[in-house]
Amino acid sequence: MRHFTNPTTGSVVALDRETGTILWSHSFSPPTPQTGSGPLGRVVLFGNLVIVSVDDGKIYALDKITGAEQWIAPRLADVLGLEDSRPLILVGAVLVAGSDALELTGYDPASGRQLWQVNGGQGSSPNSLATDGTDVYVPFLNGTLGAFDATSGAQRWLRSAPNKASFTPFPFVGSDAVFAPSSIGLVALPK
Repeated sequence: MRHFTNPTTGSVVALDRETGTILWSHSFSPPTPQTGSGPLGRVVLFGNLVIVSVDDGKIYALDKITGAEQWIAPRLADVLGLEDSRPLILVGAVLVAGSDALELTGYDPASGRQLWQVNGGQGSSPNSLATDGTDVYVPFLNGTLGAFDATSGAQRWLRSAPNKASFTPFPFVGSDAVFAPSSIGLVALPK
């Protein structure tokens, strides 16, 4: 739940799925008066954890039953602004996070320990990521699309859209191809 205050704040709320009753709520406080701390994007579920990124670039893992903090991954060191959009996706046993910075980062979702970090070489990656269960597909702000091994962070490939177009968010991964929207239409790329 985002509160559009100045700065933005928010919380993660767990609801009883049958009654809608609030089971717990965990609020995030801004680290500075200028930095937002509202949750961004979808939460990721892993075992007994609810994992969420917030405006200031931190990633929190909360206990699914109580909402208590289990671990916090700090914001990246080279983020220039006060805030950092960090889309999350779970790929097997690796939590992958994009960033407004140049890095793509893999974490152990059980502990929050950083497993790898790579510079995709294509600028920031603050949009939703996609996966086929092995690789993560990253739409970069410069209009390219990249595939990275989720276990190691190794780059598999980078593609530019045809006819000098740009890939736009939200790729979809099929069994044999990645379907990527672009500024000129949908493009199918072999995995």
